[in-house]
Amino acid sequence: MIVKKFINFDTPLTQEQIAELKALEEMSDDDIIYDDEFPELTDKELSEFRRVTPLSEIRQVANA
Repeated sequence: MIVKKFINFDTPLTQEQIAELKALEEMSDDDIIYDDEFPELTDKELSEFRRVTPLSEIRQVANA
């Protein structure tokens, strides 16, 4: 199942969203629980991440 969510970047964040972002910002890496299903990624694995869609294209779709 594919789920699409369109984000309006011109809409200000709600107080709930701001609170959630602050809580995430204050989290330390020690708060993350890794297990066999979701192991911690190595530096090599992390370096292989690439953006699939250019940011400029995402903004065009969001502003359409």
